[in-house]
Amino acid sequence: MNNRFSEIAQKIEKDLWDYLKNTSKKIILYGMGDGAEKICKALSLIGKQPDDFMASDGFVRGHEFMGKRVKTLSEIKSLYSNFVILVSFGTNIKEVIEYIFTLSEAYEVYLPHVPVFGEGLFDYNYFIENKERFEELYSILADKESKIALENLVYYRLTGKVQYIKNIMHNREQSLSLLNLGDNEVYVDLGAYNGDTINEFLNITQARFSKIIALEPDTKNYAKMRRRFYMLNPKVFNAYNAGVWDKTTEIPFSGKRGRGSRAGQGKMVKVYCIDDLLKHENPTYIKYDIEGCENEGLKGSENTIALHKPKLCISAYHKIEDLLELPLFINGIRRDYKIYLRHDECLPDWDSCYYFV
Repeated sequence: MNNRFSEIAQKIEKDLWDYLKNTSKKIILYGMGDGAEKICKALSLIGKQPDDFMASDGFVRGHEFMGKRVKTLSEIKSLYSNFVILVSFGTNIKEVIEYIFTLSEAYEVYLPHVPVFGEGLFDYNYFIENKERFEELYSILADKESKIALENLVYYRLTGKVQYIKNIMHNREQSLSLLNLGDNEVYVDLGAYNGDTINEFLNITQARFSKIIALEPDTKNYAKMRRRFYMLNPKVFNAYNAGVWDKTTEIPFSGKRGRGSRAGQGKMVKVYCIDDLLKHENPTYIKYDIEGCENEGLKGSENTIALHKPKLCISAYHKIEDLLELPLFINGIRRDYKIYLRHDECLPDWDSCYYFV
């Protein structure tokens, strides 16, 4: 078996959180909102708290965050001689990504990995506990690029260094080309949002397909999707205001139109077991981007995957375990998939996806 991850364990020895726990440098959070709150919570677990908050010059207007006035970088430099910057927001805007890369060349900058959903941290202890399973995953990836992506994602999650993400950024069109989508697909979009990935699919296939089945639990996003594709014949476009789970039932769901949407709280919504929903269909391509419910969604798709072997695109970043557990679970259902891992142009490691062909 490959020993790549034993080498990583020897090279890293300690993670970002251990470094921050022991540093005497001032800790500056760059950004506000949900990401900053999660990083503050993680810092509290190691007995630390931010010394200050900063934002880009255009966003600093005298407002406060967590009881502190948000400052510009120039103000931070004038106040502190020795500090680290923790980027606490995500972006897929190229100009912002480039600015963060440039900032990291001039200052000590980290982009801590905290889960979008769920608890825990991808720290050194988690990595060591699962090192052999990462070796197993590495061995079944289909190409060198996927193996490099996995290594760099592990390095990034342990160290918070943005260079590891920069090493593996891909154009999304290049990533989707791995699926080799044709003009007769039965596409199942799980987590269809406002229809953006359906539109992406239509552009790739030049609107030639057999059928689209779309599920979106957030009511407002679902309505936007329906309006966006009002012209599609309902015989070939089935849309459901519903989520995905390992059984057909109802669960609490909080819709916030984006990454804030989550299962487990809020009003009750319908959720489908995909094996139930698709028992009379022959799906050829399924996309899973279901805000931390990928594990449950895949468990409810086990028979569909075993029977039809659809092409799959699966988000691998919502929970700390997704990067490892999701591909190994599918490999346990069918071992004849070619498994690819790609990270699109985004910071942090959101939009890291597995492609099964």
